[in-house]
Amino acid sequence: MAGLLGQFANPKLIIVLLISTMIVQLGNASISPIISLYIKELMHNAGPVALVAGIIAALPGLSNILAAPRLGDYGDKHGSGKVLIAGYLFAVVMYFPQGFVTSVVLLGVLRFAIGISDGALFPTIQTLLTKNSPASATSAIFSWNQSFQALGNMFGGLLGGLLGGIFNYNVVFISTAALLLINFIILWFTEPSLRRG
Repeated sequence: MAGLLGQFANPKLIIVLLISTMIVQLGNASISPIISLYIKELMHNAGPVALVAGIIAALPGLSNILAAPRLGDYGDKHGSGKVLIAGYLFAVVMYFPQGFVTSVVLLGVLRFAIGISDGALFPTIQTLLTKNSPASATSAIFSWNQSFQALGNMFGGLLGGLLGGIFNYNVVFISTAALLLINFIILWFTEPSLRRG
């Protein structure tokens, strides 16, 4: 990795972006172990729990499909950094209240919104990696990005299961919001260039 980073004009930005990929995916994956159980709890173990859980699990994917192309177009015209910063703030604002909902309908609305933030974050991180990578390292940096995403999957599942087991399910959503907020603060202060787009 050290040899690879030597090819970049701004290796610090590359590291921050790779870690950001991991944290965003960690947030998504941390919800997976507990979402069905959380829905079961909200529905008081009555009604079509499995069906409702399946629908709510699918909502982020639907909103991602709708939002990602539009957000990508906006980023091309107005700056990828703006989309990235807005995506983080939106994700934090949408994750936090999921830990306090009392109905599956509200949870569904908030999960739908998470797909929009994913549509902002993942493509924009990849765009910034591409823009800041020399042509000779494009394939390598995408491979590393995929590896960091896989790390997020692994650690997210473990973290979600651990927190959900030790505490209440709502702690998983609150901790995810906190992690994304920390990631946002790191980006804001370490890479001020992102504020300019």
